[in-house]
Amino acid sequence: MNAFLILLASSVSAVLGAQTADDSLRNVALNPVVITGTGTTPVRCALTDDAYTSCNVSIRNLSIRSSDGTCGAFDCGSKDVNLAFAGTNIIQSTAATEKKSYPAIRVKSGVTLALSGADDALLECRGGKYAAGIGGGYSKGLLSTSDTDAGSVRILGGTVRAQGGYNGAGIGGGRGGPLGRIDVY
Repeated sequence: MNAFLILLASSVSAVLGAQTADDSLRNVALNPVVITGTGTTPVRCALTDDAYTSCNVSIRNLSIRSSDGTCGAFDCGSKDVNLAFAGTNIIQSTAATEKKSYPAIRVKSGVTLALSGADDALLECRGGKYAAGIGGGYSKGLLSTSDTDAGSVRILGGTVRAQGGYNGAGIGGGRGGPLGRIDVY
């Protein structure tokens, strides 16, 4: 059993069998989690048990347009994420300043995001100004490059459309950041 935290917008829900967690920070102890709905608050995945190295998340007809200013619209956290998608999913990060911007799906260095969907499933990601669609963000003049460096992305199925902001990769690093590894199967 993997334990992790998910922060959800009020109109986005996570469904676990007969249980539904919405509108707050919840400790979810079963996998996979199915996230659906429309919202503006970012989804953040964070494993709370160091014994586990990955978690499984499914999204179905999810639409997030985040202008939060503290992270991407979907943040994988510090552990690997297996993200299955069904239906049409649009994830967008619009928050940006002259010093910082965020990707739609944040995959930091050392983390692997595996994307899988059926042939008719769509995942569309649009990064903020200077950020990647999937991968790294942008931070100007900061000592750490952890915001710009991208981890690994594996596309196992479905249709993935990723668009970065100005000088940001569709999939990879934010402006000036290394791109990480990308595998398409």
